Amino acid sequence: MVKLQMSSSAFCSLPFTVNGNLKPVHPYSSNKVAAYEPLKLAAARKLLDEISKRTRCSVAEMGMESSGNFGNSNATDELLGESMMDEQYIIDQLRYCSSEGIIELGELYHGLTIKTAICFNKFVATALLNMYAKCGEIKSAEMIFDRMSCIDVASCNSMISGYVSNGMLSEAFAFFVKMGNLDIVPNHYTYSILLSACGYSVAVRVGEQLHAQIVKLEFISLTVVGNSALTMYIKFGMIEEAENLFQGLDNRNLISWTAFISGLYHQKAFYKALTHFCLMRKNNTEPNEYTYSVALSCAASAEYHDYGCALHAQVIKHGMTSTVFVGTAIIEMYSKCAELGSARKQLEEMGHIASSASWNAVITGLVHNGEVASGLEVFDKMLNNDIACDEYTCSVTLKACSSLPSLATCRQVHSRVVKGMFGTNLHVTSSLIETYAQCGNLEDAEKVFCLTSTPDGVTFNALIKAYSQYAILV
Repeated sequence: MVKLQMSSSAFCSLPFTVNGNLKPVHPYSSNKVAAYEPLKLAAARKLLDEISKRTRCSVAEMGMESSGNFGNSNATDELLGESMMDEQYIIDQLRYCSSEGIIELGELYHGLTIKTAICFNKFVATALLNMYAKCGEIKSAEMIFDRMSCIDVASCNSMISGYVSNGMLSEAFAFFVKMGNLDIVPNHYTYSILLSACGYSVAVRVGEQLHAQIVKLEFISLTVVGNSALTMYIKFGMIEEAENLFQGLDNRNLISWTAFISGLYHQKAFYKALTHFCLMRKNNTEPNEYTYSVALSCAASAEYHDYGCALHAQVIKHGMTSTVFVGTAIIEMYSKCAELGSARKQLEEMGHIASSASWNAVITGLVHNGEVASGLEVFDKMLNNDIACDEYTCSVTLKACSSLPSLATCRQVHSRVVKGMFGTNLHVTSSLIETYAQCGNLEDAEKVFCLTSTPDGVTFNALIKAYSQYAILV
């Protein structure tokens, strides 16, 4: 731990302007008090007085309702005194703000720490720093850190984590070097964060050096560090190194297994991925929704129909068929295995939770298996259900339009492209050009090309193909 001499007034100053009109509500609040939010403050106060056992959160909400600024309300002073707020309460609330990204509420609690002088507590200061970092207010987090009178590895980890979560990877590594200059010894969590940063930035050399350090410090046996190193090598595409690390892990948990299986899937080692899925089950590690979705994707890509059906049965047994990830993976598996009836049945069973990816999987399966008209019917049903289209929806539907061809549907898809602002996607643009030409409408094909801001080789080829196709049609 390093002690720094800083002005107490400087540390406690707010790095922002408090908005007194903000009235945040959070799930820890008393439901009864929250229900009265639209009513007058007096009614809310009366209800608060009727609560037999006041919770800190209901009192805190009442305080914020009395005044958005903790520093200027006698009513707030009274309520805060009654609630007996302490450091742990403030830390808990700041953690909630961090997890939910509610910067406005966090700023109000920062004001409270200044009013009650709790800001001098190093744990509260670290919670404040972490809140600002997690909410993307890095400058405010840096200001808190620079003004802390006592910094330790926890506050440093909060800064590094904040940099990484906000994509400031160079700053994260620079801060790690700064820790050495401050004589603060990194712990296993520090290395876990940095290994994740290496995976994001594909900093292979740095990642290997960090791996060597954690082996030397004997942190590699810790599950959280081992998982971070494993995930890093998978993101590098270094599957052999990842497998060696995985085999050496003493305590493999669900994260370890899922990360490795997912890595094998992305390297197209489908059989090996499914083999490790079976080993995971034999190891008495229960898969979660994401693990099942990866296993189903492996079965779909390898067209292992029987294995996919077995996975579907397991998913039903564990009650996971209604989740978006798993449900969509089931649809993709049946679609790629040409079990189109089962794919459509799964989509219907998902009901309102089905995402655009779920609908896309059914449309793609139908189109790729030659049932183009059925694919367009599902597309119409998708629009009638107010499901948002994406670039992939437009591309696969345009392919179906060119196969029929169907000019009316092509124009319908074109309107969705304009509405969704997908016109910058050159793949969608080239598909539009080809489809209009296939439907015998060269004029609209030319218009689409002329409206393309930065045409590339694919777009030019689409137009050339359009002219050729038009000549054939004429």
